[in-house]
Amino acid sequence: MSTETVINVRIRKPWAGLFLIGFLIGAAFAIAGCGDGDDDVATDTSSSTSTTELATSTTEPTTTSSSSTTGPAGPTVEVYYGVADSPDCGEVEPFERGIADEVDIYLSAFEQLVAGPTPEEASAGAASFFSNATAGVVKSAVLDGDLLRVDFTDLRPLIPNASTSCGSEALLAQLNSTAFQFTEVQRTRYLIDGNCSEFANWLQRDCFDADRSGAQLDLPVNERAAGAGCTPSSTDTLPEGRWFGFVVDAEEEQLSFDLACWFTGAA
Repeated sequence: MSTETVINVRIRKPWAGLFLIGFLIGAAFAIAGCGDGDDDVATDTSSSTSTTELATSTTEPTTTSSSSTTGPAGPTVEVYYGVADSPDCGEVEPFERGIADEVDIYLSAFEQLVAGPTPEEASAGAASFFSNATAGVVKSAVLDGDLLRVDFTDLRPLIPNASTSCGSEALLAQLNSTAFQFTEVQRTRYLIDGNCSEFANWLQRDCFDADRSGAQLDLPVNERAAGAGCTPSSTDTLPEGRWFGFVVDAEEEQLSFDLACWFTGAA
């Protein structure tokens, strides 16, 4: 520990100043010689050198791994949309969508599809007749064996261009690709208000099923009939509409009957 002494000196006479200067010089030499006695004391400065090891940081940079997921965590389905500017009307590509747990997966997939591409999907090149205008047009999507029946409200006024040859190919490609992502689905059938012929005639075809190869399969006459009761979208609960059948039992709040077809038209 060093001690610093401050001496205030006021000089009144010249000879006193000389005396003081000599005194200070002598004191300086005395201090300088202090400790320089005749004792031979070897001081090894090299051995007293302190080496401080600096801790080198070896921490690796933190890397955030971003997995290439295209949808939120949890159950997902794929919806298929056309490819913008593609010369192939039937070319589609998948986009992953998240769905809620414990929902009807077939219905959810088609509800996601008919809502149309998101802005991000559109920027990525997705093209479709489906949009916000068609959201909510799916009434039901029911798997019967290996046949998936998808029933729509009357969406014809919303996408009139689907009736062209290229338009119908694009529409069916998006519908079928979305349906056939489920391995248990081997055939598809699309209806408008429960009627297969209404949907098929819109696309200038007869009522048909489609299989995984893309082939269109003719249906038996009774299944192609244009009449209420022929192709209900559910085997448990009938949607609103006019139905034909034979009463089996009648109660105050419930009517049981055998559903039958009421044929109209050529069928």
